[in-house]
Amino acid sequence: MDPDGQVVRRYSKAHQTRLMESLNHEAALSLHDKTET
Repeated sequence: MDPDGQVVRRYSKAHQTRLMESLNHEAALSLHDKTET
């Protein structure tokens, strides 16, 4: 058993999801800026 390892993996998964959401948000904003001009 490696509870710490499981916690790290769970955090990593959540962090990756947050990172992807952030990147998608940035991409959407830049795309919006391009269509604005």
